[in-house]
Amino acid sequence: MSGIGWDKMDWPKDIPCRNITIYGFCKKEKEGCPFKHDSNDYTNVKAPTSAYGENSNSSFNPLVSSNTGSSTPKFNAKTSASFTPMSAKTSSFVPLNSGSTNGIGSVAEPSWLSAVPQPSYVSPTYNPYATGSFTPSSSAGNPLNPMGITPPDPATDFNLPIANTATAMSIGQLPQADTDAKVNLPIMYPPMHSLLQYHLYAPDPPPHLRASLRPNERMVQDLFIPNELREQLVKRNLASLQIFPLGGAIPSVVQDYFGLVPLDFNKNSGKKDSFMGHKNSLYKVFSNVDGKVYLLRRIHLVANLEPSYISKTFHAWNNVDCNNVVKLVDLFLTTQFGDSSLCAVYDFYPMANSLYEDHFVNFPLKPITQEYLWSYLVQLCNALNAVHSQGLVVDILDLHKVIVTGSPGRIKIADCGPLDVLKAGKMRDITAEQQESFVKLGKLLIELATKLGPEGGAQTESVDNLVVDERFKDVLKYLVSDKPKSVTELTFMFHSKIFSVIDSSLAYAEYTEGVLSKELENGRLFRLICKLNFIYGRMEQRIDVNWSESGEKFPILLFYDYVFHQVDASGKNIMDLTHVLRCLNKLDAGVGEKVALVTPDEMNCIIVSYKELRDLIDITFRMLCQ
Repeated sequence: MSGIGWDKMDWPKDIPCRNITIYGFCKKEKEGCPFKHDSNDYTNVKAPTSAYGENSNSSFNPLVSSNTGSSTPKFNAKTSASFTPMSAKTSSFVPLNSGSTNGIGSVAEPSWLSAVPQPSYVSPTYNPYATGSFTPSSSAGNPLNPMGITPPDPATDFNLPIANTATAMSIGQLPQADTDAKVNLPIMYPPMHSLLQYHLYAPDPPPHLRASLRPNERMVQDLFIPNELREQLVKRNLASLQIFPLGGAIPSVVQDYFGLVPLDFNKNSGKKDSFMGHKNSLYKVFSNVDGKVYLLRRIHLVANLEPSYISKTFHAWNNVDCNNVVKLVDLFLTTQFGDSSLCAVYDFYPMANSLYEDHFVNFPLKPITQEYLWSYLVQLCNALNAVHSQGLVVDILDLHKVIVTGSPGRIKIADCGPLDVLKAGKMRDITAEQQESFVKLGKLLIELATKLGPEGGAQTESVDNLVVDERFKDVLKYLVSDKPKSVTELTFMFHSKIFSVIDSSLAYAEYTEGVLSKELENGRLFRLICKLNFIYGRMEQRIDVNWSESGEKFPILLFYDYVFHQVDASGKNIMDLTHVLRCLNKLDAGVGEKVALVTPDEMNCIIVSYKELRDLIDITFRMLCQ
C-alpha cells in the first residue's frame, strides 16, 4: 500500500474507520488514513504513559473525552485499564477494585487511575411499585401493543367486568367507592412475561401421527400427567398465587387477612349483585393464620349489628359440611375499607365459573345435555338437604350463585350466610323460606333446560315445551308447584339417576388416582438426580486423586456418563428416557445387579454393582454436607 496515495482516494471518505469502532482511535489518522474520522470525539484524546506509553498525566481519565463541551463518557480500549461501571445520573465512575494487588483474580491499578477521585458506591434500593413500567417500542420509536389492549378511561369505563380469577386484569384505575385516593395500575397484571409459556411443553402428537404400539410398549407421554390436566392445574395455581400492587383504595390488611386481590369489578346494580340493596365486592385474600388462600365477600355500608347475630350465623353455617356448599370460614364486621362493612370469608376455588358464565357467556360455551341437568339436580338436592337439616335457608339460588369447580360438572352453592346477618332481628318463617328454595331450584333448572335442543333450544319457560324427557318434566312441575315439598319426596322421583351420577364421580376419582400414580416417584427420582449433580463436575475433582482413574470415586463419574452420556456405535448421542429411569430406579433401590462401566477411551472397564454405587454416592454426599 506504500505506492498508493491515500489522500487522493475519495470513495472511502464516507465510510467510518474500523479502528475508531474497535480501538477508539486510529494511529494512521494524521498519516493520511482515507476513512472517515470523528475529529470532535477522538482527536483530542491523549494516552497516558505510566502503564502504556508516552505523555503521562496523573489527572487523565480515559473514560471521559477531553472535549469540555460534553460530559458524555467515551470508551477508549487502548487507554482504559479495565471496565468500570458508571453511575446512572453522573458521568463519574466507580472502580471495582479499591486497591492494586496482583493476586489471582485481581488487576493491578495504574498509577494515573489512583489519582482520580473515587466516589463511594451506595447500592440503590429497588422499589417495583415506584419504578416506571417498561413500554416496548419499535425501531422507529412507536410504542408496541401486540395484545391490542387499551386501558379504559376511568371516567367512562368505570365498570369493568372481570368474571374469571385467572383473567388478566386489564384496568386503568380501581373504582373509588369510599375514598378519593387513586392508584395507577399496569395495563396487564401480572405482566405477560411472568406468565407461564405453555407452548414450551412438548404436546401430544396428533392422532394420525401416533405410532401403533404393542401391548407392552408405551410412549413418553404415557409416563407423565396428561398435558390438558397439567395445564389446567398450573393455571389454577397461577390464579391462587396472583398478587396485586399495594396502595390505593384497597387496604393491605383486613382482620386476619392480607394481600387482597379484586376479582369482580362489575358494579352494575342487579339481582346477582344485590344483598338487600347493599353493594358488594369480591376479593381473593391470604390468611395470616394458616397461610391458605380464601375468598372474601365484602358487603358495603352495613349498619352496626349485634355481635351475637354475627356469631350465631357464623357457627350455624360453619357446621354445614357438604361438598356442594362453599364452606363459610369467617364472618366479621370491619372498618378497614372506610365504612362499616360485613365480610364473609369462604373457601377459594380458582378458575371457578358460575353456571351462567359456563353455559351462557364464556367462549366456547359448554353445551348443556340431559346428563348435565340430572347431575346438577342431584348435587343441588344434596346441598338443600344439608342446609335444611341445619334449620337454615339458601336465600340466593340462581345461575350466578352456583359455581362450577371442576369436572365432571361439579357444582357448589356460594355466598351463603351474609343475608342471614342482614335479616337478623326480623320475623322469619323458616319453613316457608325452605319451600321457596325448591321453587328457586325449579326455575334454575328450567332456565338451563331452555338451552337444550336445536338453535339454542326452546325460547319459552313452559315446562311442556322443553326438550327434556318426561321424568325430568315431572320433576320440574313438582318443584314449581304450590304443594308442600321435601328433599326425600323429591329424590324418590329420580332415584335411579343418582346411581349414574355416583358412577361418574367414582370413575373420575379413579382416573385422577391413576394420573397421580404416574407422578408418584417423581420426587424420589428428582432428589436422586440432585444428589448426583451435587457430586458430579465439582472443581476440586480436577486435583483430587480420589477422582482420578485409579481413585475410589472414579466409578461415580463413569456411572454418570453411562446414564446420561450414552452414544451409539457411530458416536451419535442417545436420548433414551427408559434407560435413565431404569438405571436411577436400580440405583435408588440398591439392587445387586452389576454393570460394566467403560472409560471414554475404551481402555479400562470397571464392573460394579448398583448397591456399591449407591453406598459410594451416599458417602461422597455426606462428605460434601460436612
